[in-house]
Amino acid sequence: TYSYVASKAGLIHLTRRMAKRLAPEHIHVNGIAPGAFASDMNTFARDKPDTVRSIVPSGRLGRPEDMAGTAVYMCSRAGDYLVGITLAVDGGVAYAR
Repeated sequence: TYSYVASKAGLIHLTRRMAKRLAPEHIHVNGIAPGAFASDMNTFARDKPDTVRSIVPSGRLGRPEDMAGTAVYMCSRAGDYLVGITLAVDGGVAYAR
């Protein structure tokens, strides 16, 4: 997982730097960091959903509409003042440990 953590940190920092550079041109650069969503990338959540649910403070896996809603928010007028942030869409996992 070391390479995954390092690359994720790099992408978060790149998001911030690109946001700073492009904000004056009215280009908003932000990111979404998904948590436990059942997928081919997250096979643990896909194959052992009950185990994963017990770890997630919200008590459930992410749903497609969770990601869609976040993307719509970030791209709408409601998210117009977001610059260089990465939203964790993870049911509270990032703050549960």
